[in-house]
Amino acid sequence: GAALALGVAAWPLIWHWSSLAGARWSAAALWAVVAAGWGLLLLQRLRPRFGRRTAAPPIAPVSRGPLLATYVLLSGVLLLALAARFVAARDLAFPPWVDSSRHALITAVMVERGRTLTDYAPYLPVDRFPYHFGFHTLSAALVLMTGAPLPELLLFLMQLLGGLLPLPVYAAGWLVTRRRSVGIGPASSTGSP
Repeated sequence: GAALALGVAAWPLIWHWSSLAGARWSAAALWAVVAAGWGLLLLQRLRPRFGRRTAAPPIAPVSRGPLLATYVLLSGVLLLALAARFVAARDLAFPPWVDSSRHALITAVMVERGRTLTDYAPYLPVDRFPYHFGFHTLSAALVLMTGAPLPELLLFLMQLLGGLLPLPVYAAGWLVTRRRSVGIGPASSTGSP
């Protein structure tokens, strides 16, 4: 859950900082960053451990029964949330939400420019970009990397992120309290469509 939240939060920052530096994202550059990230993770996992490791803070022991029950409940919440969201959108050709056309426009311009926006030109006469761009960096990166049609990708990504939202909510509850059962309630209410 924490990895999902950090991963989703990191891409907008990476896109924005690289845009400020004058860089432009392409499919090859995005694939290279993803491959490098997985490579670094693999190297970190495989490298021999030298010296003493710092011990992690102790976590209260949990018997296997409650831990298994918590994981079963969380899995059920995630499956129900994902299923509900994908079933609700199964016959849609384009996201039906009020600002879907704006999300599509922002994503299309970011794909075209390969960077975060400063304006909407030449599509709209708006000389500044007064909108959050976090979601759009994910959708633009996926369009660049896969070549998927924008409407289908937006629908899929919106449903996937919404359906996975209970996982970081659960992780936040556990990280703050160090009690696994604390996150199940908020995760359940977050997962309901």
